[in-house]
Amino acid sequence: MPRVIISGAGIAGTVLAYWLGKNAFDVVVVERSMSSTQSGQIIDVEGPAQEIVTRMGLMEEIKSNVTHEAGMRFVDDSGKEFARFPVGSTGISNEIEIMRPALTRILLAAAENLPN
Repeated sequence: MPRVIISGAGIAGTVLAYWLGKNAFDVVVVERSMSSTQSGQIIDVEGPAQEIVTRMGLMEEIKSNVTHEAGMRFVDDSGKEFARFPVGSTGISNEIEIMRPALTRILLAAAENLPN
C-alpha cells in the first residue's frame, strides 16, 4: 500500500486524505498547530463542493451543523430597514453555510474513520 504524508489538516488536506484513503493509500496528515483548525469564518458549501461532500456521505452531517443564518438586512440610524438580502438571493448568504472549525472537524473525522 503506498504511503502518503499530507501537510495541513485544513479543508483541502482532510478532503485529500479522505479520497486517498478511500483509494488504498496509507495516509498520514501532519499539522503544525491544531489550534489553526479551531478558528475561521463561515464557509459556503455550494456548487462542486456540494457534490464532493455528498459523495463523501457527509451532506446530512454538514446540514445539521449549518449557521442557520436568516439572511442580511440593513437598517438606518432609526432602525428602519432599507435593504434586505434573504438567504440564497444574492450570494451574500447561502443555504449551506458552516463555520470553518465545524467543517474541518467533520472532514477530519471522515478521513480518520477510514480503515487505513
